[in-house]
Amino acid sequence: LVSKIANYLHYPESFFYEPFEIYPAPMQFYRKHKTLPKRFAKSIEASINGYRLHISKLLKSAEIDFKEIPLCDLDEFESASEVARAVRQYLGLPKGVVKNIIEILEELGIVVVPFNAGTRLFSGVVSQVINTSNYIILVNSQMPPDRLRWTLAHELGHLIMHLLPTKTMEEEADEFAGEFLMPLEELKYDLENPSVERLAELKRYYKVSMSAIVTSAKKREILSEWKARSLWVDMAGEGITRTKEPLLNLEQETPTLLKELIDYHLDDLDYSVDDLSELLGL
Repeated sequence: LVSKIANYLHYPESFFYEPFEIYPAPMQFYRKHKTLPKRFAKSIEASINGYRLHISKLLKSAEIDFKEIPLCDLDEFESASEVARAVRQYLGLPKGVVKNIIEILEELGIVVVPFNAGTRLFSGVVSQVINTSNYIILVNSQMPPDRLRWTLAHELGHLIMHLLPTKTMEEEADEFAGEFLMPLEELKYDLENPSVERLAELKRYYKVSMSAIVTSAKKREILSEWKARSLWVDMAGEGITRTKEPLLNLEQETPTLLKELIDYHLDDLDYSVDDLSELLGL
């Protein structure tokens, strides 16, 4: 039976004998649409467990020092926005746009793994690697660059603020993402004269979606309820919706840490491809 399963799934039989504790996908840190079918959820859960196993083995040999992920108790801060400001300071980020959020995550030892989930209803999920303090963020590789950046900032907010799930954690993670990617004082100035054209300019600058800019600005009272609604109407008139926006040639950020771990084994530790396949069960 194991032989048949291995042949069908294109894994070596040794993979199925790994002593390995399967973790359920942490649903509290699961950025997805409410209607995600169960078969996709099960596939995503299986995939992130496989990556947890593989990456833990690669990290064990590499012994890389990463910057510690700051853990912030929301009770000690006024809001998730305050946490985001503190984290930006901790990371030494200058004012303005976060140029490359994946680089920041990888400096914190977070392995970003693009994954073709086969559906746009899944955005991302975070999970801890076995026997290390590292984390994996599995993200939908089909997402446009603006949505990817927001998803990664959202998941970072969970890691920093939510050791345990709460009823308000999704709103808090979005608030963190908004302030981390678009600091309040700068966005207030940038949205003094809001229009569809101005939103497109800000999308190019902040590299987040026009929808996210409007939603975050309304929640942070930069835009009034009336003005936000007016912008939604104007965008709809241009054929722009939450799921359909002009791409504006935003560059897709590419993770490098996982590739660097593999290259380290092949080039520095002199693993052959067969050796690496045996180590990982691939």
